[in-house]
Amino acid sequence: FRKLAGLTLLSYIDHHGVAVRAEAPPSELAVAVARHFEAMEVDEEECIGGFLERLEKGPGATEYARQTAFFDGRALALPARKRKRSKLAAGPGEQVAAKVTRTDENGSWILASVQRFYTDTETYDVQDEDDTSKLIRLPWSH
Repeated sequence: FRKLAGLTLLSYIDHHGVAVRAEAPPSELAVAVARHFEAMEVDEEECIGGFLERLEKGPGATEYARQTAFFDGRALALPARKRKRSKLAAGPGEQVAAKVTRTDENGSWILASVQRFYTDTETYDVQDEDDTSKLIRLPWSH
């Protein structure tokens, strides 16, 4: 598991709800994933049967669903949400449509280039593509 990419480990952790420290280094994430994976009990007949069923029915088959995670009605904890957002955040140099005003009036959206994403505050620094002298800090939702 130590050879897996960090994003792969985080995806596994988020999907299965594995408890880890928010500031855990990749080596610790790999150990947590390995322990969780080894502790999983798998009904091999059900797994293979589900695979074969999906194979026969094609890509639209939704009757078979793995029971690997559950939703208990509670939102993800803040560290998990931040990890998920960090994983999905636009990277430096990517072009994005950025909303720079609170209204939907003409000109409230600009084409911008991401300069940096701040995981602790969940904000972006973006540069206006039309006026490169403008550097704007925006929240995740914009």
